[in-house]
Amino acid sequence: MKVHLKDGKEQWILTHVEVQRDKEDHFSERMFQYFYRIFDKYNQKIFAIALLTDTDQSFHPTSYDYYFYGTKLTYAYNTYKIWTQDEETLLQSNNPFALVVLAGKYALKSEKNTDDRYQFKRQLFELIICHKNYSQEYTASLISFVDFLLTVPKEMEQKLQDEFSSTAEEEVNYMHNTSFPDPPTFKPVFEKLRREEEEIRLKEKKEIAEAMLKKGYSAQEITEVTNITEDDLEKIKNQSRD
Repeated sequence: MKVHLKDGKEQWILTHVEVQRDKEDHFSERMFQYFYRIFDKYNQKIFAIALLTDTDQSFHPTSYDYYFYGTKLTYAYNTYKIWTQDEETLLQSNNPFALVVLAGKYALKSEKNTDDRYQFKRQLFELIICHKNYSQEYTASLISFVDFLLTVPKEMEQKLQDEFSSTAEEEVNYMHNTSFPDPPTFKPVFEKLRREEEEIRLKEKKEIAEAMLKKGYSAQEITEVTNITEDDLEKIKNQSRD
């Protein structure tokens, strides 16, 4: 990415984010290999960070060290381990990314317990929707992220939908009107919104078709303009006669 420094100069920075799910003996060596390949290809400054998403307390690599007959090299990189982050600190933070990290930690803690996962998900929804004063875009993004990450059975999704659909109405509408994929919990709401929109569009088309019929336009002209089917047009004609 290209950033502007305080002195007004432009600086290219390449960002290497490595997500590591499991303990790996040669992970640091692989981080170094990625570094020198990127540097060799682009010859730009590189920021590297390893996002560790495992639960092994003993696995927290930070550097790669090489020594061979007097030839020495140390490659140090940034790390962030989700499992070791303090939950209370994350809960109190106003940084939206804190809830992303917390959702990741809750996903790890509830891998084998859907009841716990439901409670974690409900807690995060309540925080995001009711208590955190984020922008609509941030709120919608967090809802979507948490919904896809902390998956729960259908009956639990229904409970969450019943509880939060009304309080999250603005955010759901925002997601619906942008490029967000349908989040699992609110998918039925998205489908209802699409049906309502389709009904409105069809009503508008029928009103245009009725007006064109009264002005004497042909059936072909009306179907081309409104894109309604010939069957729908025939129904409109019959209703007009009645």
